[in-house]
Amino acid sequence: MRLGVAATPEVALPTLNWIQTSDHTLVRVISQPDKPSGRGQEMNSSPVSQWAKLNSIDLVNPTTVGEIDNALLDLDLLITIGYGRILPATTLSIPKFGCINLHFSVAKLSRRRTSSKSNSSWGKREWSERLCT
Repeated sequence: MRLGVAATPEVALPTLNWIQTSDHTLVRVISQPDKPSGRGQEMNSSPVSQWAKLNSIDLVNPTTVGEIDNALLDLDLLITIGYGRILPATTLSIPKFGCINLHFSVAKLSRRRTSSKSNSSWGKREWSERLCT
């Protein structure tokens, strides 16, 4: 399957590494354009952009929805991971099989309504992953 990944943060890197070792073809990476950061406001690439350059994967840093749409025309599936922009439904429907969103969040271990003194898991957190289609 011809895959594209729209992502920006470092949390997307394990997924990108896994895709490279899979039977699928990572055709393209789409990431937010370089932005100024730090005291000197130097232009810096996102962790995903740096990964794509290092791994010689086609990289697109679009500034318009039209540029994103063009980057999706030859894909079977788009995977989004913290891309940093809400994409319109028309864009998400361009790849042959559409788009899936991998969403990572930190969730409380216990969701019970109890006082902090009686809740032994108060403050403990675990990673959860959600697949949104």
